[in-house]
Amino acid sequence: SLPVIMAPFIVGRLISAGTYSSVYLVSIIFLIPLLAMIMAKFKSFKDENYQDLKMVVTAKKFLSNRNLFGVFMSGLLLNLFYAWMIIDMSKYLNINIGLPWSEIGLIFTIMLIPFVILELPLGILADRKWGEKEIMVLGFLIMSLATISISFITSVDWKIWALILFITRIGAASVEIATESYFFKQVDGADASLVGFYRINRPLAYIIGPTLTSVFL
Repeated sequence: SLPVIMAPFIVGRLISAGTYSSVYLVSIIFLIPLLAMIMAKFKSFKDENYQDLKMVVTAKKFLSNRNLFGVFMSGLLLNLFYAWMIIDMSKYLNINIGLPWSEIGLIFTIMLIPFVILELPLGILADRKWGEKEIMVLGFLIMSLATISISFITSVDWKIWALILFITRIGAASVEIATESYFFKQVDGADASLVGFYRINRPLAYIIGPTLTSVFL
């Protein structure tokens, strides 16, 4: 979560000072140490003999199990929220509201702080006290109300936008940790196919999200 917080601030500064191409150049520079580490440290790594993912069989398991289906749909809704926010929010703030990229980068940095400060304590609460379902419902409620309010805000004060988007991520962080915790309490180490299928909800959301956006616009 820490790199995710740092990245918008850096990107905002780069775009304000230069061009979009500088963002991709800096991204490549950050990847070089990672590639060097992979080449140096993973030479002897060998994959386990993983079980093949049978899509139809696994999908039937999700559909027949109320708990798995519910948590899959919760994860899909959360990732739809991420898809719309990542693709459209920055453009909305820049084009519709008129905020400069330097301020948008700062807004997004503040916005993402809940993922660092909330997920660990909420995960502990989910295990010991409240339960994942309660945290999930509360998170969706916070996220929904804060997102709806965006439609009515026309202020050009970056601090107001930082606050409202911060609140949306309080909800999103709550839903994220609750869905992850709940899902992994439903499966074990032998359920590699279920874990693989569950992870499809993110790319699926990034297909559905832009498609719906095009229809709405």
